[in-house]
Amino acid sequence: MASLRSNFRLRIGLAGIVLDADYIDRENHASAAETDAKRLLLGIWSERKPHDNDARTAADLSAQVFPAVDLYISGIHAHRIGDPDIYCLLGGAACELGLRVPSLAPGEIEFVQHWLSRHPHAQAVPISAANHKRLVDGPLLHNTYIWIEDPQESLNIELVRNGFYWANSLEDMLAYDQHRMAEIDDPRLATANTELRKEREAVEELGLIPA
Repeated sequence: MASLRSNFRLRIGLAGIVLDADYIDRENHASAAETDAKRLLLGIWSERKPHDNDARTAADLSAQVFPAVDLYISGIHAHRIGDPDIYCLLGGAACELGLRVPSLAPGEIEFVQHWLSRHPHAQAVPISAANHKRLVDGPLLHNTYIWIEDPQESLNIELVRNGFYWANSLEDMLAYDQHRMAEIDDPRLATANTELRKEREAVEELGLIPA
């Protein structure tokens, strides 16, 4: 089995960094930790419905402009303590679906941190927001597309200006969704269109700035 696993890794370009025996020990510890959480009814194993109101809480917290210094930013994604929202510096599918989009050039994280250090009074401006589900029976998740701006500059624009992303990466989530729905609104795709619209019933999008 170990030989087969090693061959599979080589074929698809994966490489094990630790010995299989060492990782099995880690997996056993993880299973034991999950057993403890179940026994103590902690977190997702509690009697409360997991994350029951997270999307609503996130929507309330993310609808206003707030200081960018409140965010913990890693590249184009950010979080706030006590806020279940996921904030995105890119729009379109990257934010709506919570995709991890690699930049087109190295150094993006360092660039963002340097820009923020030079603009300590920058504000996070909500552009649009979306509730979505990763799992059919899972909780609603909330993503908010933001621009980080001070009176003179925008971090989002500077990411494009310095070649990290294309300009269309900053497309508003609402505009992206309208374009996507228009593309599939074709009689030849009637069945797929119906199914997609059913899925969209579980997703709520909200524009946060005037059109």
